Amino acid sequence: IRPYDDIVNQVEKSFHGKGGVRRSHQTMCKEKKLRDAKKIPQLPPPSELDMKADTLGKSRCWRYAMCNMNHPNTWPEADDHFPEVAFAGRSNVGKSSLLNKISRWGTMAKMSSKPGQTTAVGWWRNRKAKIDVIDMPGYGYADRAKVFGPAALEFVKARTSIKCLYVLIDARHGFKRADWEWLGELGGAGPMKQIVLTKTDMVPPKQLTKIASLARSDLTAFKRVDHKLLMVSSVTEAGLHDLRVDIMRRCGKAHAKVATGTPAP
Repeated sequence: IRPYDDIVNQVEKSFHGKGGVRRSHQTMCKEKKLRDAKKIPQLPPPSELDMKADTLGKSRCWRYAMCNMNHPNTWPEADDHFPEVAFAGRSNVGKSSLLNKISRWGTMAKMSSKPGQTTAVGWWRNRKAKIDVIDMPGYGYADRAKVFGPAALEFVKARTSIKCLYVLIDARHGFKRADWEWLGELGGAGPMKQIVLTKTDMVPPKQLTKIASLARSDLTAFKRVDHKLLMVSSVTEAGLHDLRVDIMRRCGKAHAKVATGTPAP
């Protein structure tokens, strides 16, 4: 498949892939010299969404509820003043590490290398950004048995207050069987879904572009899934600002339209 232009631009401009930190440092130094020499324009002032995203990144999220997804009567009531976004993904996709980066102080999720360690739904509130982040159990397979899939599906369908469900995909592998099955079974139910590739720092840039483009082409097979793709690295923090901007935009925290997907090439 021919690489999507927006995927290529995202990899290059956000310095995704192996060696991203080095490329970022070199580019920043070069651009600073050019700006000092007035050969290129100065950076524009941050937008309202940029500032809201920075607030999310610099403030704490506190857990205020931990509930069993099979018992709706234990779930906290939705609060219009704190719009909800949820995060789900295959076990070991890097969800806990990513959630700990959304709040810079590492106060959000307990990390574990054991598949399926997160067994309950956690609600985390950011009072400065005024949003709630829902940490869902990982879906997939453990000891040849399917775990957490059906219960998580029913939770997403029943929790109508969720503004967006962020589905995390490992950038090293792209969509796998568990992802296809889970999204396929969810169908058009639940909120809009946004696919996020994680662990981009572990993949060479050219290979990452190919994997991301293949994943992007797969999005047309799913219902109520945004046809754009986000990429992040919890290690280098590449793409984290873009993810925070997307969260704040979907929660209606600034006067901006949600970007629509680009047609396939």
